[in-house]
Amino acid sequence: MTDQARERSVQSMVSEVVENDIFLANALKRGYANLSQVARMIRPIVRDRLNSEVTEQAILSALKRKRASLPRAENRIMNVLAHSNLSLYGGVVKVVLGTESALQILGDILSGNKIYNIYVTTSPNYVTVIAEAQVIGEFRKDLERKAVHIAEDLSLIVIRGPEELIETEGFLAYLYEKLAMAGVNIEEATNSYTDTLVLLKASQAPRAFQALSDLMENARIRRFD
Repeated sequence: MTDQARERSVQSMVSEVVENDIFLANALKRGYANLSQVARMIRPIVRDRLNSEVTEQAILSALKRKRASLPRAENRIMNVLAHSNLSLYGGVVKVVLGTESALQILGDILSGNKIYNIYVTTSPNYVTVIAEAQVIGEFRKDLERKAVHIAEDLSLIVIRGPEELIETEGFLAYLYEKLAMAGVNIEEATNSYTDTLVLLKASQAPRAFQALSDLMENARIRRFD
């Protein structure tokens, strides 16, 4: 293998290692990581995958090139956060239904004159309904008979952002990383246009709401453009 080919192999492998470790990628992108220390840390991984010895200097050079190529969307993410707001809903229930059952029950729910706070997500075999407990209460018998899964004692956080959210790569990952750092487990998450829905246990809702509120307040203070 020529020196040039070897250099390309090391660069490719280092790039793969970084891309598969979101925390490392973020640390590199934001300039928090000590590149020499990272090179020492990942050297055994690169060596084993290439099945060949590789110097720390070669890995260090590859890390510098990788860092320069990482997308830098922090300003855009902060700008979206600064113009977003939160809503918290308690007493929420999640119901998973087979597609045929869901069509019938949702038809019954939506055919009435009442306006419900209800969200629906679909997959080829299942439909997930996230709704106020009041809705579930009125259709409880049908749901218990036909539901695949029912989860209660939940809360729903809705993050409403500007239209720029749709074009901002990494925005949702940034939110979920913040919740993970706060020790919050997400029951389910989805988005609809500029609304991001995060479903979680009611006991974790205050912590999650505070974590996301702090994130948005920090973005407003920093005034990213």
